[in-house]
Amino acid sequence: MDILENISLVQREAILHRGSPLLLLAGAGSGKTLVITKKIAYLIKECEIPPERIMAVTFTNKAANEMKNRVCELLPEIKPYRLFVRTFHSACLRILKENANYVGYKSDFIILDESDKLTIIKRIMKEEETPKSITPKLVIKFISNVKNEMEDKINYDRNIFEKIYNKYLEYELKENLMDFDDLILNTIKLFEKEKAVLNYYKERFKYILVDEFQDTNPQQYKLVKLLAQNSENDLTVVGDDDQSIYAFRGATIVNILNFENDFPNTRIIRLEENYRCPKDIVEAALSVIKNNSKRHRKNVFSNKDSQYRIENWICYSDLEEAKEVAEEIERLFDLGFEAKDIVILFRTNSQSRVYEKELLIHSIDYKILGGVGFYERIEIKDSIAFLRLMTGFKDNFSFRRTINTPPRSIGEKSLSNFEDFAMLRGLTLFDAIDYIEESALPKKAKNNIKAYKSIIEDYSEKIKEDTEINEGINIEQIFFNFLNEIDYFSIFKSDGEIRMATANDNIKELFRAYYDYKLIENDANINIFLEETSLYRDTSNNENKDAITLMTVHNAKGLEFEAVFMTGMEHSVFPHYFALEEENGIEEERRLFYVAITRAKKKLYLTYSKRRRINTGIMEQIKSSFLEEIPKHLMDIKEKNSYRYNHNYIEIDEDAFDY
Repeated sequence: MDILENISLVQREAILHRGSPLLLLAGAGSGKTLVITKKIAYLIKECEIPPERIMAVTFTNKAANEMKNRVCELLPEIKPYRLFVRTFHSACLRILKENANYVGYKSDFIILDESDKLTIIKRIMKEEETPKSITPKLVIKFISNVKNEMEDKINYDRNIFEKIYNKYLEYELKENLMDFDDLILNTIKLFEKEKAVLNYYKERFKYILVDEFQDTNPQQYKLVKLLAQNSENDLTVVGDDDQSIYAFRGATIVNILNFENDFPNTRIIRLEENYRCPKDIVEAALSVIKNNSKRHRKNVFSNKDSQYRIENWICYSDLEEAKEVAEEIERLFDLGFEAKDIVILFRTNSQSRVYEKELLIHSIDYKILGGVGFYERIEIKDSIAFLRLMTGFKDNFSFRRTINTPPRSIGEKSLSNFEDFAMLRGLTLFDAIDYIEESALPKKAKNNIKAYKSIIEDYSEKIKEDTEINEGINIEQIFFNFLNEIDYFSIFKSDGEIRMATANDNIKELFRAYYDYKLIENDANINIFLEETSLYRDTSNNENKDAITLMTVHNAKGLEFEAVFMTGMEHSVFPHYFALEEENGIEEERRLFYVAITRAKKKLYLTYSKRRRINTGIMEQIKSSFLEEIPKHLMDIKEKNSYRYNHNYIEIDEDAFDY
């Protein structure tokens, strides 16, 4: 396959560039993923760079897997495991696993998810007798801000927060735990402290590519600079400052705007042709985003003819807006659009309820993106904890999660006393069971804890034997035998048979993920897989379901649909009222709107309501300033069904209010 086939001259220029830093400004729909993957393939095939010398990082597992798959399609002879194409967190996890001792950790450290982190913070706050006016969420935000070198605005005594923060760090080290922020922070500490380690990775990764560069926070950029600055390494960063929409997560547009200052001799190449959207949508998007002052100049254009006009609807109320959208979706079905090709976007999650209601009334299937992720489900977290213990991790977190799953009549007091007993002996909770007879625990608790360890060890031996003899092909069956023996599924009994069956299916899906992982990673085993799963937060079970998608604009980044409904286009809804009070807030909202309308491949609807129900009642609304920035000749403006009402009447949806 010719790698340089079917590409534009400017895309070719970006692929061939070597020898100096490259800032690739890639407008929406301009084929940036194609350029990145072809650049990696070109380096390997034509420049004879070993795949192991190339590092490519992005932000989601889905994006990393797509990049890896595309490279392998271009170069079938290259095995996927040879490609170091990962998320920032996954890349740092690999680096830290090889060098954890330099930052005070053991190599089998555990990654905390958000719910586990919350549990720890609550426990520390209780011990410290933190004032009730300070919420755990506020403390977690403070900790994350400190670790990411972000500004934190605190209206309370800072000493209280710093005391909890220091206790949390002590707990992490003692329990061999890291949270997501630690993965990048500790890698930076490692590189700054151990120059030999940094030089090893600088030598190893001679070519570094960063996708979605506009979404990097200060720590992620610091990591990139440590690996690439003042070295001969080739650095390519790809991004679009017009799509920088994650300031609330710490992303800063400054990184992409100031890149040339940090990396002298930077070559800037602009991918300006939008292959996704028709001409009028691109023109509308550009007419809005050009009003931002902090941006790189780009003349984005499209050669794709417009089949449909952009429609701007004026609706009587938000209820009427939802009804009109549902009825229009039925008309789109008649035109040949499929449900999976249609998305309803809104600025905040709370706006989804009226659309869910209307879609149900019209018997239209829908799915909401951003629900409980696969790896956040109880049965998956339980299974991973059991499997960690069975495969030798012996961590306290997995012990605590599983010791009473299902319930074994081991009370909180007994567990607390046992933890003190283990701590005095400097042992993990799992290893301390061997000495439990020396503890002061009640006999029943001792026997139940010993029985728990016995069954874990029994199945641990079976997994080990199967791994040595059969390369682990029977681990799934062995694990289900274990679950049945402990009557695990009984914990879902009160939720009904369907919930029990769903839990069973989800655990089977976990093993399917393991088998898929083994196909793409060299020498992969269950232990390495269990380490990686802690990073999988963006997996969805219903991606292929033929249904209308409902989501916030933030969740829509990187996706595309045939037809897009951008709803709630009102002042203080979009742009959001929070943004009206923040410096640079309007520019961030304008970028968010730019992202929203450039999701549309064919048809775009921009809808707003004259009246919207909020907690305090019904508010008269004015249209979004962003609509004013789109030239009138690009839109068909339609006042929808105002004949249904006289001006003294508005339909009230009673269950919409918060009492």
